[in-house]
Amino acid sequence: MTRLALAWSELAAVGGDREKGRALADELSHDDELRSTASGDAMALVLEAIAAARSGDGARARASLDRASVRRTDLPAHDRAFIGYLGGIALLEMGAVADARETWTMAVDAAPDTIGSALARRERSHLPAE
Repeated sequence: MTRLALAWSELAAVGGDREKGRALADELSHDDELRSTASGDAMALVLEAIAAARSGDGARARASLDRASVRRTDLPAHDRAFIGYLGGIALLEMGAVADARETWTMAVDAAPDTIGSALARRERSHLPAE
């Protein structure tokens, strides 16, 4: 989980080192132990989606988000909220503002009192009005 948090901080947080984040996301995508759980797999997939979106590979980003979405349905609400927050970042990076807004709304609704929800709410508040 520490490596997931580090990859997230590099890919999504203000001031993160995006190249380092891409390398960390790539490492996580090949970590069989992490990928053996539904939560770990979904987290690795959304981080991969952010990295792909930031490098301009929208098709790979969408494919990773689709795979994460399948894994997400069986997760606890707090994990779904955090994964939704990350998925929204990937969508925003791809220019899909309406999809990002919808994803962040679902993240907030999934688990309103969690860090994933708070982060999704913050990101959504920075979007231009519809």
